[in-house]
This record gives sequence, structure tokens and C-alpha cells, in this order.
Amino acid sequence: MECCHCQTCRKAHSSAFAIGVTIDASSFQLVNGEDSLQAFESSIGKFRVFCKQCGSHIYAYVWLTPYKAVVSCP
Repeated sequence: MECCHCQTCRKAHSSAFAIGVTIDASSFQLVNGEDSLQAFESSIGKFRVFCKQCGSHIYAYVWLTPYKAVVSCP
């Protein structure tokens, strides 16, 4: 588990910091609702995935390391 307090994470989570867990992407699977998600490139090569309806941050990934994902911890 890691905490990040960079400006981008603070803005994405509307908080003083963001908490996430880096996992092996092959062990991460969305059960449903994938059509409700939208990704955007928050910085070069880093993508954040949000719920289109409520704006909740779900996970993030870096294009150069597609085998890893950072899952948000509310």
C-alpha cells in the first residue's frame, strides 16, 4: 500500500493524498460495469480510470508497465 501526495493524485482524489495498492494486472479483473468506466491520460504514459457516472477513481496504470495496476483504496 502506498500514499501519494503529488498534485495530480491530490486533484484526482479531491484529497490531501491518495492511497493505492500496486498489484499484478493479471490478478485484477472487473466483474461488471466496465462499460461505465472511462480512462484518461493524467500525465505522459499514465492513465487513470474513473466511473463515468460518479467520477470515482477506480484504478490507474502506466502504459510502459501494463503488467501492473494501482487500485484505489477509498
